[in-house]
Amino acid sequence: MLDIAAQTRRRRRTTAVSFAVLAVIALVITGFAVKYPGLSPSEVDVSNGGVWVRDEAAGLVARVNVDAGELDARLTVAGEDLEIIQDGYTVLLIDARWITPVNTASVQRDPLVDLTPGSTVRLGHDRVAIASPEGKVWILSPGQVPGFSPAEVEPAYTTGGSAAEIVVGSDGTVFVLDGTTLMTFPHADDPGRTTAAEPAELDALSTAADQVQLSVVGNVPVLLDAENSMLRLGVSGMEHDLAADGIGSLDDAELQQAGPAADDVVLATESALVRVPLAGGEARESAAGAPGTPVPPAQVGSCAYGAWTQSNLYVRACDGAEAMVASVPDADSSADLALRVNRGLVVLNDQGSGLSWKIAEDMELVDEGREDKGTGTGTVTLDMRQEGETPGPQAAADAVTTVQVGGGWKPPVEAHLHASLPSGHEGRRIP
Repeated sequence: MLDIAAQTRRRRRTTAVSFAVLAVIALVITGFAVKYPGLSPSEVDVSNGGVWVRDEAAGLVARVNVDAGELDARLTVAGEDLEIIQDGYTVLLIDARWITPVNTASVQRDPLVDLTPGSTVRLGHDRVAIASPEGKVWILSPGQVPGFSPAEVEPAYTTGGSAAEIVVGSDGTVFVLDGTTLMTFPHADDPGRTTAAEPAELDALSTAADQVQLSVVGNVPVLLDAENSMLRLGVSGMEHDLAADGIGSLDDAELQQAGPAADDVVLATESALVRVPLAGGEARESAAGAPGTPVPPAQVGSCAYGAWTQSNLYVRACDGAEAMVASVPDADSSADLALRVNRGLVVLNDQGSGLSWKIAEDMELVDEGREDKGTGTGTVTLDMRQEGETPGPQAAADAVTTVQVGGGWKPPVEAHLHASLPSGHEGRRIP
């Protein structure tokens, strides 16, 4: 009896101490919040701390923990011409035939959603835009993607029959280029009620689809008209003559990826990274050192990034500093380079081999963590079809997902992969 009473008193003391500690922590946090009011929700840049990259040779996508310089998640995905688009915690995998969101917390993908072959998908803020080859454009929230069906969802816009170019701004505004008409769809609380603003006619714009590229800097649309050596800036389509700046051939030029608000728009030619002021002014070139095939450049913060396949060169051009021009270390002649950006993070990825570099810093090679460091190895193969689900004919063959577990890499979901599977799923562990 004495022992029981003593244990009761100890539990009470422990509980009292625990509540006291929590109370002190709460007071400290409250005091800090009062003294430092912090940022408004619109000023907070939410990111999952990682950038998703591709490894075609291994048939997987992986998340780079940029701060740690290593991979912290892998997801095996089979697909042709696989692309990754990402914005904070929203990550979408896109194939020529389907789209699927990635659950970044559990490192699993949702069931595949069939698309019309040849569709284009773009992501920005909390909006997803999809354009089909026959000219239909849909505007969705990321949460609506798993239930999307081209046959059942009413499009927000339809062209006269040809495919439209689309892009999504950092505030969720969707821009649609239909021939020489630029449509603007401002962000609406309900994606289904998104309506177009007054269209803008861009006179003298090339009508050759392979000569025009559409992108956005913040919420400012930008078009590259390679045929006429011209940039068209803003909704009004203000002209900027690249030939007058002495910019050479634009045959293989790439306009920057959709990015945050900035003073410049960036493009890459076969031999240089070019920054053009959105407000007008002379373009600034940073030579790459040798000709190559440019990949779509990117802007993050005050820096612009370019990379070239074949020559395996990269350029980092930051405001107030001399541009860095160098070879990509350890990249071979077949490297399939791509700049991967997630909010304020950027890495250079060889999509073929899976190698990735911290291009914003010292080009440190990301640790893939594949060597066995005693944490156990294995592969979990998951049938991602829900019970009773019959995926469309295009998606059925790709309905199996594998999460690789092993080497020095420990995924946050390793302990509950099997326990979290809904009824009707199948999984097997391969030692």
